[in-house]
Amino acid sequence: MRKIVIGDRSVVVTHAGTEATEFGDIQRFRIEMSGSHAVTHLSILRSSAEVDARVMASVIDAELLLEHEGSAESGLLRDPGVRAWRDE
Repeated sequence: MRKIVIGDRSVVVTHAGTEATEFGDIQRFRIEMSGSHAVTHLSILRSSAEVDARVMASVIDAELLLEHEGSAESGLLRDPGVRAWRDE
């Protein structure tokens, strides 16, 4: 599990399971965002189940900051703090 805080929102990402396929392991992650009642899942083809920086960046890039002001209209992360965190 990994928790980060971006601005006034927190994101909790937990490994939810591994599925073996002919192409490699698919890691499934559960994403919870403070201030939202929805839970989102992310699947990534990779061998590691670790919730590392790559997983966290995928969460941000996949627009899993649910209900983030401005993002829904354009599909872009408008918050410069969030973009700076992602790019770091």
